[in-house]
Formats: sequence, C-alpha cells, structure tokens
Amino acid sequence: MIWLAVGLGLVVLLVVIGVASGRSEQKNAPQKLAQAQQAWANKDAKATLAALQGALVEAKDDAGTTRLRDAVKLLDDVLTSVGANPKPLTADIFKGSGVDQEALDRAQKFTESASEKGRVWGELLALDTPLLDVDEQDGAAPNALERTEADVAVTNEVGKAFLFNGPDAVLKLVEEKLPTASPALKIDLLSQRAAAHSMNEKRDLALADYQACVDGEPSSVVHRTNLAESLLEFGRVADAKAHLVAAQGLARTAKQKEGLQKILQWFA
Repeated sequence: MIWLAVGLGLVVLLVVIGVASGRSEQKNAPQKLAQAQQAWANKDAKATLAALQGALVEAKDDAGTTRLRDAVKLLDDVLTSVGANPKPLTADIFKGSGVDQEALDRAQKFTESASEKGRVWGELLALDTPLLDVDEQDGAAPNALERTEADVAVTNEVGKAFLFNGPDAVLKLVEEKLPTASPALKIDLLSQRAAAHSMNEKRDLALADYQACVDGEPSSVVHRTNLAESLLEFGRVADAKAHLVAAQGLARTAKQKEGLQKILQWFA
C-alpha cells in the first residue's frame, strides 16, 4: 500500500489532474461530436459509438444544448440503422427543459460497451434484459424432450468445463459425448457447443447449432431466444423477432412473458 505514504500530496495531485481533465473534456466536446458525425458519414458504426460515448460524457453539464440533442439524435440514427428501436434507451433523456441524468448515464454506458465490443444488438439486450430460467422455461413445456438424471449429469459436467477450462475444452468434451447421447442430451450438448463457438467468435457455427436446437425442440423458449440473439449478429432482425414472438407465445409464466417483452421492446 505504497500510495498511503504519499498521503495528502497524492490527493492534491489527483484533484489537480481531475480539474484539468474536466476542463479538457468540456473543451473537446464539440470535437467528439464532430468525430462521431464524420464516422457516421463514413459508415463506421463502431467509431461513431466510440466518439458518441465521449460526446455524451462531455456534454453532461450542457443538458439543454443543441450539442447534446445532436448527439442523442445521432445515437437514435445508429440504432435505427440496425433495425432497433431507440426509444427504450433515449426517449427519457430529455424531460421538458431538462435532462434525466440516469437515462443519460444509461445511454453513455451503452455506447461505451457497444464500441468496445463492436456490437449493437448484443449490448442493447445486455442492458436490462433478465436471464431466462432454463428449468422454469422448458421443464414442463409441451412436447419437451425428457431429460434423465444421467443427461443432466453430463450437461452439468460440460457446464463445469465452461467455468474452469474454457470453450475449447467444452468443444472437446461435447464431441466425446455426442455419439452416445440421447435425443434430449444431444440438443443440450449442441446448445453448449453453440455457446462455445460464440465465445470463440465462430458465429456461423454457433448459428447452425442454435438452429439445430430449435429444429429438435421447437417448444423451447430458451432455444428460440438463443437462436434469435445469434441471428441478430448476422443482421437478420426480422427472423430474430419472429423467433422471439414465437417464444413469447410458448411462454407459460408471467415472468417468462415479461422477460421476452423486455427483449421485444428493442425491435422497431
């Protein structure tokens, strides 16, 4: 804990740096917005979001200015361009003549994560979409395949491989288990393999496996939701929405329906 030794001197230094940084951000705010607008003109969505993140941060003290409104309008345009509905993210930012700081912070958080990870839809869904409970979703679903205790033991084994050994170990283990797997276990293994492919950035292989899961167990809300998210990575917004609407129709509890409605709100 060496920093304790410098005591007050460090605090003063940090305060000075903080003040200087704040002034620099305010000075560069118009530049950040201009960078975002130029990146958007160049059809570079990732660079647009990265610059917008800076513009939104730097414009927080200028809530009623045209600059902030222009930045939010540009964010709306980026989301609309990929078939997303921007309203759940940006509609509450401006309230009367003022700004909702919490809504603005949320938009800034999105632009930061979306620019860092290079994806829009995935980060939208990650904002506040609840996780869907597999047991609750599919355990008693009509026409659901029956899982034996042995099947569950295997899926748990693969799940532990995810946690402790990573996606490559999962792929190896799945290939070992597939030849002798029951129909239900095969579907679950394909779903786990799809997740491993996705972690390895092999989105085409993940999509194929998620599609196979839906084909093999079409009554599963979870499989359809996974497939929808995978389809979004390929810009297939209409197909993704169709599977989510189907999943909503298959949902059996208020919790399931509410979760899917939160996902569907992002679709234009």
